[in-house]
Amino acid sequence: MAGVRVSGLSKRYRAGGRGVQALDNVNFEVESGSFVAVVGYSGCGKTTLFRHIAGLERPDSGSAEFFESADRPGGDRSGVGRSSVDQSGLVRPRLGMMFQEPRLLNWLTVRENLLLALRRTTLEDREGAVREALAQVGLGDFGEAYPDQLSGGMAQRAALARALCRRPDLLLMDEPFGALDALTRLQLQAELARIWTTRPMTVLCITHDIGEAVILADRVLVMNAGAIVDDRAIDLPRPRRWGQPAFESLRKELLDIILDNNIN
Repeated sequence: MAGVRVSGLSKRYRAGGRGVQALDNVNFEVESGSFVAVVGYSGCGKTTLFRHIAGLERPDSGSAEFFESADRPGGDRSGVGRSSVDQSGLVRPRLGMMFQEPRLLNWLTVRENLLLALRRTTLEDREGAVREALAQVGLGDFGEAYPDQLSGGMAQRAALARALCRRPDLLLMDEPFGALDALTRLQLQAELARIWTTRPMTVLCITHDIGEAVILADRVLVMNAGAIVDDRAIDLPRPRRWGQPAFESLRKELLDIILDNNIN
């Protein structure tokens, strides 16, 4: 499995004639095999952070690098991929990504969408990987369906299957369930928790939903104004349930941290 090490990551944009500090010297590490959520207000820098870790943007300074399980701080730093201000042509093996929208190609079947995601991988049994991923998300009978024949929840399941079929060591998720109705969101949260506990991988999930973060994550990072302002371990036993006193206490605590930092 792969972990993530973010070191001194900074990014500044020009917007509306003024400078915006989207990321401000961000430092943290995601341990291999863990589930980490990042929460905060819209515009706090969550998606910019995601895009830099995914290698979709280049930072002004600092770096985001991946490392193998054996590559711990102080040890061998030969990561499986690296994104930094002085590097290009990056290779990121076994990296899965999921966004708020399914981003499926309407003229391809679900199965063909997944196979397209495997086009540049080294997997030998691609059809087998697709069947396995669709079964994991409960879409085993929908491989030949087209995206416009799916409900919103089913389309997001297909997007999750597309990420899983790569058999990733690291899964990056940017507001994966934010566009869904409340009941479908709860169902997919439970499905993701089940998949993560049965299939070893590292997950980094960006979300605006504090409850979702507490339900899913081992650890929650709170962002404000481009910086990490709190780092909170979530040691509640699994499976977790909304309404449990310990769950609600943690959710309120994190909400207060976000509100206090935004006011200040």
